[in-house]
Amino acid sequence: MTDFDAQFVERIVRDVMSRLAGDVPVASYDSSAALVVDDAVLTEESLVSRLNGHGSIVVGPKTVITPTARDVLRKRNVAVSRGVAATSGPASGERRVIDVTDSATVAAVVQAVGLSREAESCWKVAADDAVAFVRTAGAGVVVFTNRAAAVTCRANRQAHVRAAVATDGDELRQQQKSLGPNVLAVDPVGQSFVTLRAILKTFATPIVVPDGWED
Repeated sequence: MTDFDAQFVERIVRDVMSRLAGDVPVASYDSSAALVVDDAVLTEESLVSRLNGHGSIVVGPKTVITPTARDVLRKRNVAVSRGVAATSGPASGERRVIDVTDSATVAAVVQAVGLSREAESCWKVAADDAVAFVRTAGAGVVVFTNRAAAVTCRANRQAHVRAAVATDGDELRQQQKSLGPNVLAVDPVGQSFVTLRAILKTFATPIVVPDGWED
């Protein structure tokens, strides 16, 4: 192949990739506010398996969106943008509760603050589910378990996860200042309804990554 032919093919490939990617705006974004996807190619199948009521999606600077995936986004009115996730700043987003204890008190507290509770029998699975949720939805997760330290240790092995243990609202507020946890492990044994409710309400405030923090 001559240099001219090689350049011609390269130009064609560039044009096709550009058309597939479409005119998607570039923006800095808070990863807790949208579904974040950094795949090389975003297909309809991979997109549908991840969308869970998200109103927006942020794709990587070089992610190619296939035509069928773009159709799904359009039909579901999902806004699309490109950019690099912000490393600090406020993060709101939903909160998820995973309960490994099957505690009646935990169930009552979760219901009282208006959240839904997901039962899980294994603390390891709960930790892995929390990590997956944080990395895809960017939101915070509370895991109620009698293995709180183990959950935080397992979760903190993963990038972009800041897991912490909290026993009351005051301790959590200190954790928020120093760590900005997005995964919270709580052992409800011996804790009152009021204390557990205070923890959930405190964790419902925006998650802020401390200045200078590096994952």
